[in-house]
Amino acid sequence: ANVTIPDVSGNDFRFREDEGFVLIEPSFFKVFDFKESEFKWISGSPEVSLKEPFSVVLTKTMAKKYFGDQDPVGRTIELQGTSCKVTGLTTDFPNNTDFPFRVLVSYETLRKLEGEERFNNWGSVSDEHQTYIMLSETSTRGEMEEKIAKVHAAHTSKELSDNRHY
Repeated sequence: ANVTIPDVSGNDFRFREDEGFVLIEPSFFKVFDFKESEFKWISGSPEVSLKEPFSVVLTKTMAKKYFGDQDPVGRTIELQGTSCKVTGLTTDFPNNTDFPFRVLVSYETLRKLEGEERFNNWGSVSDEHQTYIMLSETSTRGEMEEKIAKVHAAHTSKELSDNRHY
């Protein structure tokens, strides 16, 4: 991603980041709470900081990279030419995580940029999107897979629903 940090002097700072960016919903932190790690929210919370479109949460390392010792919250950064507001700050994610995130962008940003139509198209599925589901104590994996398959089949052609599995 191309990142620009606007500067009041007119000398914008530009960065090219090849990893660590994620579009994320606040509910991610209900599924993965990181309670057994040193990961913490320094400023903000998932429910507030990742709710609105064009909101960005930085890890401590990225905040230092972009803003030095200044507080990043409330500042503006441009991601791929789109202006976003820094709404939260976290410690870095644990080294042993499967989620090596460094810049968290509210998923609502994608909705605004792409439009609702894309999100209502059942035939348009991207391997870049991942969804995690927490089962209730009374549900089984098989039951949930069956329910998902029924919903999918109700919104797609038979050929497509027969060939896609969740």
